[in-house]
Amino acid sequence: MTAKIVFWLAAGLLFYTYAGYPLLLGLLCLVRRKKGMPEMKDWPSLSILVVAFNEEQQIARKLQNVLSCNYPKDLLEVIVCSDGSTDRTNQIVSNSDDPRIKLAATNDNRGVNEAFANGAKLAKGDVLVMTDSGGLFEPDALRIAVSHFADPTVGCVNGLFDHTNPGDKPVASGYRSYWAVETAVRLLESRLGVGCVIVGAFQVIRRELYRPIDSSLTNDIIVPMEVCARGFRVVYEPKAIVRAPQAKNTKQEFKRRVRVAVRGWSTLPSLLRVVPFWKTPGNWLVLISHKYLRWLTGLLMVALLASNACLLDLPLFRWTLLLQGLFYGVALAGWGVAVLAPKTPQLLILPYYFCLLHTAGIIGLARALARQHIRTWKPEP
Repeated sequence: MTAKIVFWLAAGLLFYTYAGYPLLLGLLCLVRRKKGMPEMKDWPSLSILVVAFNEEQQIARKLQNVLSCNYPKDLLEVIVCSDGSTDRTNQIVSNSDDPRIKLAATNDNRGVNEAFANGAKLAKGDVLVMTDSGGLFEPDALRIAVSHFADPTVGCVNGLFDHTNPGDKPVASGYRSYWAVETAVRLLESRLGVGCVIVGAFQVIRRELYRPIDSSLTNDIIVPMEVCARGFRVVYEPKAIVRAPQAKNTKQEFKRRVRVAVRGWSTLPSLLRVVPFWKTPGNWLVLISHKYLRWLTGLLMVALLASNACLLDLPLFRWTLLLQGLFYGVALAGWGVAVLAPKTPQLLILPYYFCLLHTAGIIGLARALARQHIRTWKPEP
């Protein structure tokens, strides 16, 4: 009986996370009329905060990209938040003769959030745009994102960070497929006015709503939840695009996913203190469904497999075990082909990336429980 309960509970939560929750959002969007957006009459001034660590190879290109965007030039300023850079990044920024470009540098590596906070001290814009040095804005990205602030109820806007795959790498292909689903879910949440998850690499927020946070926490979660708790909406705008190549190999992507999970779980205690569940129960339900159940997927998969193995005296569970075995077999084949071949069929890539993603999630949870907080990190070689 216990094995059956574990099996059906794990199966139910997995179904809800990846099918039930998106379907529920879709149905709610069908019955809710889409709200029109007012026209922007007076464009706000922007402070573009570009976090950088040893980015001498691409910081000049990023600055040129930002300043060439289709946005009123006199309403732009760019603050490079150099997080303890030891190469020529600071020198390149300081040598710029454009008065709109400023440098906010720290002597030591403090982490992304504290680098942004250091740059925000210099910001004069009505709206803060937080980004990194690698992604390049599409020409209209800023204008499209900022146009949502014509609605006074909007406090934060998140654009689409599009990871391109010029080398057709297997891991990048899996990531793009995963991100297609992620984009659809975020758009549905946004249309329902319950969006509370963002990508920190393209975050746009009213300056009065910005609050510095510790670098061991993830701004992807704590910032939008705080904005919602203060009575404002978080909007996802996939037409506002930043593009960057996805160049990570399997090892690099795995470590990144572990890091994301560690920071996500480490953020939970602080978030519960700052935004109690009773204050925004709807947003908490969305956050748990969207993020935390996904980070538990690896454990749910283990529970499903282990409980299934205890129920082989029943014909139904022999079939479910066979299906699980086929899935993991395809994932293993995807891993093998990805190692040996430059291109991997999508049929093999998706199970492979799914397993990579959620194995990292298990390790991330274990490290978070062991209080192995991550404040800073450097690109993997």
